[in-house]
Amino acid sequence: MESTHQQKRTRETALSFGLGEHLRTCYRLQPDALDPLENQLRAGAITPSTLTCLIRLSWTLADLRAAARPSRDDTQRALHLWEIFMSRESLTWLNRNTLIGFTTKRGTAWHSRARHQGDEPNHYPGPIPVSDVKRRLFGWEPVRAPLRRRT
Repeated sequence: MESTHQQKRTRETALSFGLGEHLRTCYRLQPDALDPLENQLRAGAITPSTLTCLIRLSWTLADLRAAARPSRDDTQRALHLWEIFMSRESLTWLNRNTLIGFTTKRGTAWHSRARHQGDEPNHYPGPIPVSDVKRRLFGWEPVRAPLRRRT
């Protein structure tokens, strides 16, 4: 039987070669463990790349408690840790807060999803009009608020 560290190295090797299918078939999570992550993916709260990172983190949490494979608690803990420490840039955020130009030459961005773009698309076939940049990216007013410091 492989040690926990050997199993982790095997999983990491599979992941480093982009073998997500290998991860999903040979290193399955417990039944229903993936549900919280898939719900976030469907809602546009996380990207497919983030999903892979969260699965990896779930495996690490399972390894730390010497479990054979991640449980739903592990995936929920991974999601909670990600929410605290990682980026908040969901597919919806990327589609509403970035502007992508010259798509006829370079194609669309990896995160492009029409359903997450809101009232107007964020991709332009040519250059991005300056008026759109000003309105969409700089059309806000700063709000004065007391500064809080964590110690």
